[in-house]
Amino acid sequence: MPTILGLLDLKVPESVQGRDLSTSILKRDDDAVESVPLFFLNPMWRGVYTRRYTYGFGVVGMFTHEPNGELGFKNFPVKCLYDKQRDPYQLKNLY
Repeated sequence: MPTILGLLDLKVPESVQGRDLSTSILKRDDDAVESVPLFFLNPMWRGVYTRRYTYGFGVVGMFTHEPNGELGFKNFPVKCLYDKQRDPYQLKNLY
């Protein structure tokens, strides 16, 4: 909320938690924060993205083709940890 108010050039009330990152956004300062949460459309997946690492875990739902020819849907557990400095294309899952 502080960032949105800052982008609207409105005063942030003292009672509000959080930081106004509007200046960093407008200046394209990627170093303003150390990490950000990952948000995915699938509500059973969560993680964190830092300058060096990507970490995530949860369950991803996927459509499957069943042996009887019908379309199915299954949940698959996912756990990942990538070192973006050593593996910038995130090809080796360290988890």
